[in-house]
Amino acid sequence: MLDTIKKLNSVSEEEKLDFMSEINNFLIDHLNINEEEGVLEFAFHSGNNARCPGIEYCGKIYDSEDYNRIYIRFGTFGDSVNIIRKRIRIANVCFRKKYRRQNKGTELIKILYKLAVKYNYEVINVDTVNENSEPLVIKLGFSRIENLCNYHIEVTELAKYFNIDTKNECS
Repeated sequence: MLDTIKKLNSVSEEEKLDFMSEINNFLIDHLNINEEEGVLEFAFHSGNNARCPGIEYCGKIYDSEDYNRIYIRFGTFGDSVNIIRKRIRIANVCFRKKYRRQNKGTELIKILYKLAVKYNYEVINVDTVNENSEPLVIKLGFSRIENLCNYHIEVTELAKYFNIDTKNECS
């Protein structure tokens, strides 16, 4: 079983580089990040007897409530009820105060949506939604996972919000 999960979690080098490039461009274009402000890294998250590929960015911490942080896992793995599917999991996102309430979260999810379509992901999860992020995930049509602060949406459902022609967008 563990070998099957490891094989499912394998992500192509092209896919890793594409995720890294898109998140890096988001940091530069939307958060005005430069190299001195933090490091974007490819990392593996270990959990549930599997290693999930992911991208992690943590900027310089200005104070405990004012920093940029993005941690996204992607691959094939289970959810809270252990349904194994190809998914993008937004594990942690925090924007500096000056970037909040400016549609940065929507732009990030739009980028992840396009990657999901390109690489055949089925679901996008958002973990540990709080009072700052809940209005966004509800606006985009995410559903709460029973008894948790986590939300998810089928990629096909998210297409309705962004109104993107996926045939032309990701060819």
